[in-house]
Amino acid sequence: MEEWLEPLGYDAFWREVAVFEPDIDTRTHCDAMIAAGIVSEAEVLSVLKSDVRRDLVARFRLPCRHPRRWKSVH
Repeated sequence: MEEWLEPLGYDAFWREVAVFEPDIDTRTHCDAMIAAGIVSEAEVLSVLKSDVRRDLVARFRLPCRHPRRWKSVH
């Protein structure tokens, strides 16, 4: 999962995860937050990747190889 998600940029992320229909905020919502200057694209992407990771691990009952603490992009 890490090898798949980590290198993805913002646009590639949305294309790649679309097939799984993960339980995450919509792109429209995320784009609006970024456009409004509320959060950066990097912050949104970090949270989205974490949310997708959790969603897919739980959905497919995948073993968690690397339990990670949430880390700030600062």
